[in-house]
Amino acid sequence: MAPFVKEVFGFQCMKKEAMVLHPRFRLHAGRFMQAVGAAVENIHSTDLDKDVAPILQTLGGRHIGFNGFDIDYIDVFKRALLEVWEEELGDEFTPECQKAWSKVFVYVTEKFRIGYVQSCKKDE
Repeated sequence: MAPFVKEVFGFQCMKKEAMVLHPRFRLHAGRFMQAVGAAVENIHSTDLDKDVAPILQTLGGRHIGFNGFDIDYIDVFKRALLEVWEEELGDEFTPECQKAWSKVFVYVTEKFRIGYVQSCKKDE
């Protein structure tokens, strides 16, 4: 969807097939999926922002260390997630399913964005 983003993470010379098998990529993706899992597991929490937001904000804040990372990449990532979910779920990716996952990804990426912005301000 946005091949230039691969440069930020050092995967610019890799094809998708090799990249998804790379240990560093798998670790990075695994950490993100743990964050998504935390959001989903706590979706009915009376205080989701207290239980999950700090994790997501910390994750976002860590991305100031990636040279060339741009805050707009967060929106690209959100769109890519929905595209991957649609591919993987196929017919099970109903409009209701899409709406639910979209809400999860909006929540996750917005908290991530807040953490990134806060960390950038600390570095100024």
